[in-house]
Amino acid sequence: MSTIGDIRPSQIITTFGPGSIVDLRTLSVIIAGLDYWNPLDEELIDEPRLLRALGKHAFYRPASRVDHRGRPVGGVPTIIFPAWLVCPRCGRLAPWQEFVWEQKRQRFLCKETRCPGKGNAVAFPSRFIVACANGHLDDFPWLTCVHGGQAQDCQGPLKLVDRGLSGSISDLLVVCEGCGARRPMGHAFGEQRAAAIGPCTARRPWLGTDDVDPDGCDAEPRPLLRGASNAWFPVLRSALSIPPWVNPVQEAVGKYERHMIRLDSLEKVEMFLELGNYPELERFTAEEIWSALQERRNRTLRTVTDLLWEEWLAFRQPSAGTGKTEFETRQVDLPPGLEPWLARVVQATRLREVRAILGFTRIDALGEPGDDSAAEIKIAPLSRRPMDWLPAVETKGEGIFIEFHEDALRTWENRDDVKTLSGNLSRIYALWRKERGLPDAAFPGIRYVLLHSIAHMLIRQLSLDCGYSASSIRERIYCSSNPDKPMAGILLYTAVADSEGSLGGLVELGEPDRFGPLMRAALRGATVCSSDPLCAEHRAEEHGILNGAACHACLMVSETSCERGNRLLDRNLVVPTFAGSSLAFFPESLCGSPDGGPDS
Repeated sequence: MSTIGDIRPSQIITTFGPGSIVDLRTLSVIIAGLDYWNPLDEELIDEPRLLRALGKHAFYRPASRVDHRGRPVGGVPTIIFPAWLVCPRCGRLAPWQEFVWEQKRQRFLCKETRCPGKGNAVAFPSRFIVACANGHLDDFPWLTCVHGGQAQDCQGPLKLVDRGLSGSISDLLVVCEGCGARRPMGHAFGEQRAAAIGPCTARRPWLGTDDVDPDGCDAEPRPLLRGASNAWFPVLRSALSIPPWVNPVQEAVGKYERHMIRLDSLEKVEMFLELGNYPELERFTAEEIWSALQERRNRTLRTVTDLLWEEWLAFRQPSAGTGKTEFETRQVDLPPGLEPWLARVVQATRLREVRAILGFTRIDALGEPGDDSAAEIKIAPLSRRPMDWLPAVETKGEGIFIEFHEDALRTWENRDDVKTLSGNLSRIYALWRKERGLPDAAFPGIRYVLLHSIAHMLIRQLSLDCGYSASSIRERIYCSSNPDKPMAGILLYTAVADSEGSLGGLVELGEPDRFGPLMRAALRGATVCSSDPLCAEHRAEEHGILNGAACHACLMVSETSCERGNRLLDRNLVVPTFAGSSLAFFPESLCGSPDGGPDS
């Protein structure tokens, strides 16, 4: 077990969370489960809305500290994985225990007497692993592979020979020097895969080197490269800090709320303040602290939709703030000519987002915003036993919020062509979930596809002018056709971990004289794609996928920017394209020259 100190805290949530593989200079390790973590009180992150929605008591940011003796305190524990190493000089293939560890340079050396490296050859992690769709992970079964899946007593030794004929996987040959068996690695990736790698072992090495899922597993294991992108997909939930939780008294109370659980009266709060040393609470009266505690206890949230609804209401009631809170917004005038479609543009000069990881999946990224049913079935656990806390990270930044006219959207939704497409997409969405073993769930709605497509258009256009790359801009879609809680808005924001803010380049583009031309440029750019007419004529209902007219040349953005994994996109819904204009929400007059007229 070791502690990693050379990856950013935000990466522990989005890229290298528990169960993921990290390649170091000479090692490969897997981030250990939460059972091995030692969260520090000073790394507590307070976000009461998200805590209530997820049913947890605390969030902690990953930390890497050492005590006065140089021993790890907190930090991120890791376990060596894969356990099998290969010597590039002699081809020796064996578990790491059979190599010699050199502490000074943090590497394994091959001391085989026949190795031409003469004891100085560095052994590197095996390139191959196996994983299944249920989240299990294991070393590649080298002994099973080389012996053709036959149960034998032969334990090697093994060699991995690269014949170097064509550079393909078939050039790698696993050789057993004990019995003389040999097998090309290509068999593990072809039709003979089942015989070469056997059934899933249900191992969970991030929860312990000997941990096995007690429920077993009947899923088919798949061979993967160690650094394959589909070996780990995080399931994340996030929330923005909004009033009243960004008030100074709430931020102070949040640090000590766990110690104030038994305080049920103003008198006990006064005693608590007298008996303890709580510097963050000293500037507030006992009455203010008691009121903040009551407010926290009286508000309950049950779903992710509740989070979005409260944020939606906060953006519709902008407050400039004083520079001391983490939610400061300012409503600006609408760009001329866009009033029939846009209801509100709000500049968010200060934002704070808390992002927590619930678990992860392998092979397919199944987590979607609010899709808790998918998480319950497919999610791989972060720990062996239930934990009352989760790793999280807070990011601070800025953004632009755009609200669309509800009447304009309902008029568009009631068009016959739009209704027909909505029904087809609903059927395709249900089929898509069934193919992946997910429970039935409602289609997010044609309104969501429209808003999502507009968000991607604006992300690509904003990145040209704001100074941030497209991968640094994220989307947050507020969408609901519920008559009691209608929502139709987009937040485009940039947020950076371990930072007090951002550069201001994004929020300035929300000014009317800049946002109007930017919006028109985004719409105009989406009318034509370099892959047209194939892209524009692509139909989700005909191809059985969730995207219509959307490809990497026109709508798709970085996976870090999109909350749906680049699914549920169709620019035909937004602007007229080669495929026609019957579905377009915006008229052709807005998609011409920058001044709104037709192109010359």
